[in-house]
Amino acid sequence: MEKRIVWYQLFLKQNIKKPTTWIMFVLMLGLLWIVANIHIPDGTNHTIMVCYQDSSYEKEIENLLKNSKTEFEFVSVENADEVYSAVEKGRAECGFVLSEDFDRQIEKGKWKEIVFCYTSPFGTKTEVAKENFFAAMFPIYSKWLLTTTEGDIYKKTNAGRMEELLEKHDAFLGGELMLSFEEIRVDGTEVVEEKANSIYPLQGLVELFVLLAMLLAAGGYGQKETAQIESALLIKEKIQFRYIYLLASGTLTAVIGFVAILFTTDSRGVLIEFISILGLLVVGAFGVMIFSKLFKNRLTYLSWVATFVFGFLLLRFGVAGYITH
Repeated sequence: MEKRIVWYQLFLKQNIKKPTTWIMFVLMLGLLWIVANIHIPDGTNHTIMVCYQDSSYEKEIENLLKNSKTEFEFVSVENADEVYSAVEKGRAECGFVLSEDFDRQIEKGKWKEIVFCYTSPFGTKTEVAKENFFAAMFPIYSKWLLTTTEGDIYKKTNAGRMEELLEKHDAFLGGELMLSFEEIRVDGTEVVEEKANSIYPLQGLVELFVLLAMLLAAGGYGQKETAQIESALLIKEKIQFRYIYLLASGTLTAVIGFVAILFTTDSRGVLIEFISILGLLVVGAFGVMIFSKLFKNRLTYLSWVATFVFGFLLLRFGVAGYITH
């Protein structure tokens, strides 16, 4: 046992001195930082932030939005900065902010540029949200249009007539006077959609680099410093020697990746991350040892390593789902 510990320590020291090890560290940490700061579109995010800027129409618009038949959840906030922050951090699909002179502009009949839409390049449902917001604004606009054009239509105003017109207006918007449907219920099979597990991209990147470190080490296995020691070992010890060599090759990358993940919001906790990375090292070294034995030609081996990396990206990160069949 003591001999194997010495082997492991020697291989660790050997890897620390290799420039390729540090290049891999820098590359991995750089990719982790990039991925950690990328906002991936969330198809399940239906939150829309709305800031009314103390408008007298706040309650009316708020009720219209809440009573609208939509999948979105409209959340009221105090100021535009909260809307900006929520959209920027991906907590909201998009946001709407009423201009500070919203009421005054409506009184003047100016309906353009009185609502600002906050969105991001990663939004997937912003246009639909705009239509929902417009639909909520339409009753206010149609009522304004009716009250301000009475004189143009009837040549003179009449309080009684206007009251009757507004009642019919409200009845029209609140009902299904244009088109009504009779529902016919069709029995169907209930489909339970399981929530997809998170792919944990940061952990996936660390896994890729750990396996890549062991695969590249296996490709260079048989160099002078290892070949001389191996030649003096028995068959059983040769297998153990190779396994420990691969284990040590992935250890430093695993440790750096493990520590880096703990400082991100994607961390699943120290214990889970530790067990995950330890399992990857133990099982991965064994798998790489078998994989490397399948190829005698180094160029062929490296080409299959590239194929493995491509396949890992497809399966681990679900990229295959975006490829058209």
